[in-house]
Formats: sequence, structure tokens, C-alpha cells
Amino acid sequence: ASADASARGLGVTLSSGMGLQEDLVAELLSCAAADAVLQHIEEHAVQYDCGAGSVALHVLAATARPQGAEEARRLGATPSVGRLVMQLGTQFAGGSDLDARGLVALLWSLAVLAPPDSPLLQGLVKRILLLAQRGMLTAGQLHTSAEAVGALGLASPGPVATALAHALLPRLGVFHAAQLGDVLRVFAIPPPLPGSRENEEPAPRPQRAEGAVEALLREALSPATLQSAFLDPPAQSSSLLDRNLLSARRQHGAAAALVAVAAADMDPPPDGAGVDSLLDALHRSGFSPDWLPLPRLSALLWAVRRLGRTDTIQHRELFGELHARVGKMEPEALAAQVGRAAEHGEMMLPALHLMREHLALVVERTRHRIANARDERELLSLMVSLPPAQLCDSLARLAALVKDCPDPGAWAASLTAGPDFIVARDRLKELLPELDHLQLRDSLCALAELNARDPWTLLAYCERLETMLHVLTVADTARCLWGLASLGLAQAPAYAKMMRAVEKQIKA
Repeated sequence: ASADASARGLGVTLSSGMGLQEDLVAELLSCAAADAVLQHIEEHAVQYDCGAGSVALHVLAATARPQGAEEARRLGATPSVGRLVMQLGTQFAGGSDLDARGLVALLWSLAVLAPPDSPLLQGLVKRILLLAQRGMLTAGQLHTSAEAVGALGLASPGPVATALAHALLPRLGVFHAAQLGDVLRVFAIPPPLPGSRENEEPAPRPQRAEGAVEALLREALSPATLQSAFLDPPAQSSSLLDRNLLSARRQHGAAAALVAVAAADMDPPPDGAGVDSLLDALHRSGFSPDWLPLPRLSALLWAVRRLGRTDTIQHRELFGELHARVGKMEPEALAAQVGRAAEHGEMMLPALHLMREHLALVVERTRHRIANARDERELLSLMVSLPPAQLCDSLARLAALVKDCPDPGAWAASLTAGPDFIVARDRLKELLPELDHLQLRDSLCALAELNARDPWTLLAYCERLETMLHVLTVADTARCLWGLASLGLAQAPAYAKMMRAVEKQIKA
């Protein structure tokens, strides 16, 4: 938000009173797609002054960002964008306030559009750091710059992080609560690149804070900094809107600061009074965990536990909300949710543990329903929405029930021609890539016992079996061969390959 305000404000300031520039800025702000912005840059870049040029880059970055890092970098590498960047670089060559605003807006845009190892971007970061060390950046500009530097991976231990921490240390008092929390979180947990989608890559892991960064975090927990940012009461003359804004900032900032302090893994541990003050600020601001997305909810619970505050009301509220939210997850999507959570590092462990417990409970309940199904019709009604493992179990159970009938062949033909079985069969074919070799074996044998001979399903099975030969034992392969032969596929290429694989294993 501060980057957006910086870029738009710069455009308005530098272009005021200039009809052409105002029209160009208005056209740029009306563009809804990155390609439209790029076309406008190609056609009108030579007419841009520094304000319109900054707005052009900002709007291009904002519209390219949702498309992912690769597409954003592709747009940033076009010749017209490169020429515009060089044009703006010469226009913002001084050290005035407008130059600072322009450079910060340019840094945010290039953090989305340029590769992190771009020499131009590295030079821009050095200029921003120089301005920050001279005290020429406002709180909003410092906040935007820190987030851009962190997003580029430069807030990890190194010279850039040290220089930025030294520049921020005497200025901590100028940030409001939300900005302070964001800045601290940048050093402890660098965010994903601004050009990447939220779910495109695993969340970054915590990293130990040392040197200047550790000093910055400890100073942020000092009574003076916490008092001004989180604990001072609102002015008596403030409106309801101002009070609500202050509460929202403190909720966001306290939560982000707690996660940052926990992730920094400082030695010796952070000041306990400072941690308690952050928890108190969270409580006073009317914090409710139900507004947090799941990853942030889990990260905050992880932070409270890591800081040794498991006996607080905040811990109880966070755990209760996380438990309730995991309990409401759809059983069909729970296994995939567990897999994604496992990729997001230790801050997702609280959610991951609850998800695994809930998944185990769901699996056990599903198996009980499969084992106690009254008849084949009830079992088929279950199969249309089961995850892969339970779908294979239910198919094997269906084959066993049909086998016990007086006329198994006729009853199997009736069931496999019905709409419920067709839906379950199509779902099985869709989930084939997710089946392991044992599930593949059991489901194929179940289809053979039911004499279900859908050609497309069997073709998918043959293709999948050919990729699983290296993990099938002789006994597993023999059962698969029986299933293929029973379904009339003894002449299929997969059958011959499996026969050769069995012969090799026997000879070995």
C-alpha cells in the first residue's frame, strides 16, 4: 500500500499543472492488464516525465505481479521497459525528496520486474541505502524499501542487511505498529519475491539474527519503542475511524513482531517483558484469530509456543481457532492440504500436526463406513467422493461383496453398468497417477473380479503399470498379470513387459 501511494503520489506531484502528463497518468491508471501497460510504455515513453514514468513502471509491476515471477520478469526484460528504467535513472540522479520518492517507487517496481541479480537493481539498492543512512527517507519509504530488499533475498545475513539495519536502528520510533512489525519480519523471515504467487514456492524458513540485525530486534523490544508503537492510548480527539485504524495496525504489527522475534532465534533469548508487552498489545487491540489466513495463524501459534507463552489466553485462542478451522476442512482435500503444509517449514507445524490427526480420524471413519456398508449400492454411493487410498479399499470391498452373491457375473455386470460405478471408475482413472504400486495392484484385481472392461481405464492402467515395474515384486507382478489376463489384455504391450520383468527377477 505504501509503495502504491508513493508511486501515485510522485506522479501527481511531478505532473501537476501539466495537461499532457496528467492525461498520460490517467491512461496508465486505467490499464487493467500488463500487456496494455507495456503497449502504452512502447508508444509514449519518450513523452513521460519522471512522474508519469514512475507510475508506468508501478502499474506494470502491479498488473504483472499476479501472473507469477516468470511472466513478470519476462515483461521487465523487454527493451521498452529497459529504456524507461534508464531514463528514470538519469532523472532521479539527485538527492532531493522527490528523487528519494522516485527511487523507492522504482525499487519496488524492479523488485517485481527485474531478476534479483540484476546489476541495475543492485546499484539501486545501494543508492536507497545511502539515502536511508542520511535520514532522507520517510517512514513509509523506509518500510517499502525494507520489504523490497527482503523480497530480493538481501535481508539475509550479509552486508546489505547490516547496512539496512544500521540505517533503521535510529529510526525505529518513526514507524507505526504495522510498519514496525513488517520491518522486523523482513529480517527474521524474508518474504517471497514480490513477483511470485503466494502458493508458488514454499514459505521461507526462519533465520538466526546476529550483529546489527539482532541489535535492531532487541531495540524494537525496548520499552520506549513498544510504548510509542503499541501501548500509548489514542488521542482523546481521535475519531472512531482513527481508533479502528490504530487497532488494526497494532494487531498486524504485534502479530508480525512476535513471529519475527521467535524466528530470529536470538541468543540469549529476547527480553521477556518485551514479548509480554507485544502479547498485551495484541489483546488490547481487540485481536481475533479468525481473521488470519491459515499459514499466518499457524505461524503465530508457532511463535507463541517458541517464546514459551503456552499458558496465555492468546495461545488458547489461537489453538482453538486453528483446531476448529482444521476440523472444518473437506475430507476430500485434506490429504493435499497436508502435503502442502509439509512443504512450508516449521512455522506450519502446529497446523500440520492437527491436519494429520484429523486426516487419521477421517481415514479411520471412512474405513469403518466401507467395512460396514450394508450393500453394494451404499458402497457405490461412498466411492464417488473418496480419496485415492479409500477408493481402492472400497473397490476391493465391492468385489468381495459381489463374489459372495449367488450369481456374481450377472450382478457385477448390473453394477458396473450403473451411473454410480461409472462415476467412481472415471474418478479412479483420474486419480491413477496418485496411486502407489500396492493400490494399483489391488484396484486392478478388483476391476478384474468385477469384469469392468472400460477400454480407456484399462489403457490408463497399462501405461501406469509400465512406469511401476521397478517397484513391483514378483508376487505383485503376478497378481497384476492375472488381472490383465482376466480382462482380456494378455496381448497388451504392458503384459509382455511385465512377463519379461518377472523372468528377470526369477533368474536373478
